[in-house]
Amino acid sequence: MSKMQDIATSAAEKRAEGYEFEVVMGSPTLLTIDLDTEDAIAAFDKRLEILQQRIACRRLDCWPSKNGGQHVVVILDVPMDWQKRAMFQAFLGSDPTRELLGYFNVNNKGSEPFCLFKPKGRELA
Repeated sequence: MSKMQDIATSAAEKRAEGYEFEVVMGSPTLLTIDLDTEDAIAAFDKRLEILQQRIACRRLDCWPSKNGGQHVVVILDVPMDWQKRAMFQAFLGSDPTRELLGYFNVNNKGSEPFCLFKPKGRELA
């Protein structure tokens, strides 16, 4: 099963539960960050500031995740390959299991490994 099929299956399951959302796909200029814990949320801004001192980027949007964490989209002024994006997402505190599985998924299947589910009605800033 490809990553896009995995996303479609997960999306169908969430919609069946009554959760209305849009899929926000990562791209060469978008980091999709899944902050699962209070510690990850607390450390994110500090780490983003460090990253901003070295590359041009900014927080584009954020919203609460269903599990009590936070989803964050960071826009990059310079495109990056998926390996660098996975590294920066992990450094910024994104769920390490998600980033590790994303790495192996794209490595084996060649599709975009990073997405977030965003509640319907919330537009990217």
